[in-house]
Amino acid sequence: MHASIGHIVCGIRRNLIKPGPSLKGPSRTTEMQFYCLGFGHASAMFGFVKDVFMSCAKELDEETLMKELDYVRKIFQGGEDLKGKELHLKADVLHTKLVTKMISPSDACDFIFQR
Repeated sequence: MHASIGHIVCGIRRNLIKPGPSLKGPSRTTEMQFYCLGFGHASAMFGFVKDVFMSCAKELDEETLMKELDYVRKIFQGGEDLKGKELHLKADVLHTKLVTKMISPSDACDFIFQR
């Protein structure tokens, strides 16, 4: 997971994470994507972020989890797709709750992808 932080920082800095045409949704819709220079194609960020949180976020300490949530907020703040907007809002709420000790890191990980 810690490697993802470096990739996200680089992607944001180099404008490689940005809205693009939806890969699976209806035509004329956009979603946040990471454009991979090595492979020359775009990948949906929502699925990547979900996989990261589902597989390894519970292993993170509170400080690192808050950094990850901050990156999720940054990634999805400019998106127009509903899933991305919802994820941005959830990450914002969870970050605030972690800072104020209203939720445990484990509960935050469980909550982020619940509907």
